[in-house]
Amino acid sequence: MTHQGCKILIDSATRQIKIRINDIAFKDISTVSSSSSKSSLRSSTSSHKSQMSSVILRTRAKAKVATTRLKIVELETEMDKTQASLDEQKARADREKANLAA
Repeated sequence: MTHQGCKILIDSATRQIKIRINDIAFKDISTVSSSSSKSSLRSSTSSHKSQMSSVILRTRAKAKVATTRLKIVELETEMDKTQASLDEQKARADREKANLAA
């Protein structure tokens, strides 16, 4: 996978995670009825915060994994370029050696 492809996947995953967080937040807010007592509202808010905290931690972990994968792809790309350059230098040296021998 190319560097650009990885960036696109990471951006897409990040957008999906943000949308999911907003959906969860909206769902929690809309499920609290207007006649709820203050204590049940506090309990719901506490539950919501806990759930959001959990989502945030998972999101951060996924982002860290994606960032690490991107770094690996970048390093692999750099190594491939270096290898191609070395192969080209070797081929050039072999051609010069063949020309000298002829």
